[in-house]
Amino acid sequence: RKLAPDFGPEFAHSQWGVTTIGVRDFLISAAVNLKNDDGTQARRIVRLIRYARMEGDERFMGVRVMALPLPTLNQMQIKFDLTMPDQTKVDQVIDLIIREATCNGATLGGTELFGPIRPVDVPYSTRVKIDENQIVEGAA
Repeated sequence: RKLAPDFGPEFAHSQWGVTTIGVRDFLISAAVNLKNDDGTQARRIVRLIRYARMEGDERFMGVRVMALPLPTLNQMQIKFDLTMPDQTKVDQVIDLIIREATCNGATLGGTELFGPIRPVDVPYSTRVKIDENQIVEGAA
């Protein structure tokens, strides 16, 4: 099969194949767990954030969000990725989720940070527990 690489040959080597490298900008991944929610509140909040983002609300630019059941904890999780962490901050997303959830009968089950975070983002991420090993220097 003919390939369209940025550089190098257009065909894979018959014995060694090819090597592919992918690069993306830095992102932050976090979640809010909700108690007392059968999924109704989590899905409503996800729709609210997605709609606001699609309408151009700058508070949610670069936010990818989804609702996931956590059956062993009897909770719902709202997981989000910030693909533009210089513009959208962890705490502002978590604050909206908590405000919307608690106004409608759900309670906070906890928050979580998945993976690395840059030192510049730490002051805007006070709602999640950050292990010192998660702080990475030099990430763009």
